[in-house]
Amino acid sequence: MEAKSVRADLRRELSKQLLPQLKRRGFDGPERIGGNALCHEFERVREGAKDQLTIQLEKHGRPRFIVILTIEPPGGFDRMIQLGGVAVVGTVRPRPGRTTRTWFRADPSIWARIVRGAKPAPEQAVAECVGLLPQIDEWWLSGKSSPHIRVHETRFPGTSASGR
Repeated sequence: MEAKSVRADLRRELSKQLLPQLKRRGFDGPERIGGNALCHEFERVREGAKDQLTIQLEKHGRPRFIVILTIEPPGGFDRMIQLGGVAVVGTVRPRPGRTTRTWFRADPSIWARIVRGAKPAPEQAVAECVGLLPQIDEWWLSGKSSPHIRVHETRFPGTSASGR
């Protein structure tokens, strides 16, 4: 049996709310978000490419998560690294920024706890993510940034025949 904590509640809510939505969209992956793993990967094959969606939990045990979107090219990433190309990755977060404070959070900010007496809200954090699924669906088609999806590109120059 899983321990009782806000992080455990968050994993249960992800399993309850988000995973059924991913399955409806054709993604295969774990049946539930549980245990101590930080990354939970889901994938589907579409038009010769593989869509990969990763739910990444915060590594220090805070009840926060981010969603990472990747389109694996035909032939896979190893082939891209060898021949050269551009890998496109999207990160989904409810608000702009680079820290885990901008991730989907079940833990209220210190300010919210002090001023409003806010309590942890795993259901709301996951519902916020589920509400962004239409933007995620659009990202798979366009690969472009949107208000909640930041796109990162990594260029691979390719390796020479000499095996540099």
